[in-house]
Amino acid sequence: MNLMSLRPADEDDIESMVRIEKSVHPSPWNAQHFLEELNKSFSTLWVYTDDETDSLVYGYICFWEMDKELQILNVAVDPQKKRQGLGHGLVQKVISYGIKNQLKRIFLNVRKSNDPAIALYQKCQFQITHVRKNFYSHSEDAYEMEVRLDGGERVPEVPVSRKIH
Repeated sequence: MNLMSLRPADEDDIESMVRIEKSVHPSPWNAQHFLEELNKSFSTLWVYTDDETDSLVYGYICFWEMDKELQILNVAVDPQKKRQGLGHGLVQKVISYGIKNQLKRIFLNVRKSNDPAIALYQKCQFQITHVRKNFYSHSEDAYEMEVRLDGGERVPEVPVSRKIH
């Protein structure tokens, strides 16, 4: 496996991110979405790239920082690099960033049908706190999940109809 590094994304990475996006999401972001995120002061977009050329994008994460909270908007890993811990690494880097910057919590929304992502977030100590009906454009419900970073009281986890590991 090539050595990889995490770095802030730039416009040169957009084409690769769109390619990954189309291969993993039912309602993918387009190049304009990524460009808009790169230009928002409160948005951060990181990419995993190869150390040799710094041009091969293997995965990315986009999050917003506002009011001592982070919201993860998008996480994706190239399908050819799945099951190598990249998604976990991306989420853990965001959690470390949140702790370092003394933020209160991190939250995200995930499709109810996306069992691998839900399992990943639970492995990173996220808990399901709400169900958001018809959240996605194709009318699928979402789970809102959060991890507390400040030791504050957790919202009771929402029971789900199937066991998620």
